[in-house]
Amino acid sequence: MTFMGKINMAVLVTAVCAFLLWLPGAGFSANDAKDIVAEAQKIQNSAKPFKIELWTDEGKAAYKVGDKVNFLFKTEKDCYVTLIDIGTSGKVTKLFPNKWHESNKVDSGKTYRIPPVDSGFVFKVEGPDGMEFVKAIATLDPIKCMDKAEVKSKGNFEEFQQPKAFIKDIEMELAGQDSQRWSDTDVSFMITGTPASASTSTEKPFRIKLWTDKNIYQVGEEIVFNFESEKDCDLTLIDIGSSGSVKVIFPNQYRPDNSVTANKVHRIPPEGLDKNFAYRIASPRGSNTIKAIGTVKPCRLFAVPLPFKEQIYPELADKEKVLKDIAVELGKLDKRSYSETDLTIEIK
Repeated sequence: MTFMGKINMAVLVTAVCAFLLWLPGAGFSANDAKDIVAEAQKIQNSAKPFKIELWTDEGKAAYKVGDKVNFLFKTEKDCYVTLIDIGTSGKVTKLFPNKWHESNKVDSGKTYRIPPVDSGFVFKVEGPDGMEFVKAIATLDPIKCMDKAEVKSKGNFEEFQQPKAFIKDIEMELAGQDSQRWSDTDVSFMITGTPASASTSTEKPFRIKLWTDKNIYQVGEEIVFNFESEKDCDLTLIDIGSSGSVKVIFPNQYRPDNSVTANKVHRIPPEGLDKNFAYRIASPRGSNTIKAIGTVKPCRLFAVPLPFKEQIYPELADKEKVLKDIAVELGKLDKRSYSETDLTIEIK
């Protein structure tokens, strides 16, 4: 993401964002970035006592390198919102608050645009190719560890010197708060069109592309998933819901075999399939993460057999346990034998 121009916005904002971009590393390693992002993704409040909405102005599921992108958010309560840029290099940049925004309080029901209209400040997608993930946290009390973190100046912004420790500090501080006093949400989109010379393809043994027909849905609306793998593999596609459950999108009742052919676009559900097999958004309003995992050899990612006879798209109730089981199984594999990617959809 390239940051240009000036901000003269008189809005009091803090925000928390994680941008998962495939950027070349500098100062930190790609493994550091994965660890930081994994830590940031633990910052979730299933209670969701009040709503915070976050979306892109363009509403696109994918952007090309050089495209402008604008973020908008609003909350249903007066609160504080926290914004951090986590690059896959491992660098973590504080976007809000900054030298133009010393206070961080936002008004309920008001839509905030980043960058603000007529500010002369522009976000541009820089690449390389990958998934950008943005997370917002709204708190009724200021996050105290923001003021204690060690930072250095980076143009109009500041960069955290101990990013892992900083993210953990946020997690621990929120864990000590009443769950009725903070909420979170997130959004993500694909970035494409990066020159090959800028790519860090060595970080993944093979590439998986994942996209949906759009990135904002209504509860009960049908959704179509598309994915493509560079290698023949066994591919698992899951919907990590804002409700706290996980739905297995692929394999499923009509396709219990999840082996896929390389360089072929696969659609879920397939065109022409009976409407009974449509995948509908069942989670409450908020954000769902869609994750694709491809393994070169068969791998049992789930601790229990999937109930295909009872459910078209099996649902597993305990999100934390499911994700832990998957992480344990992937940890047993050679890192060159599997790849994964994800995207976020908004449910309004």
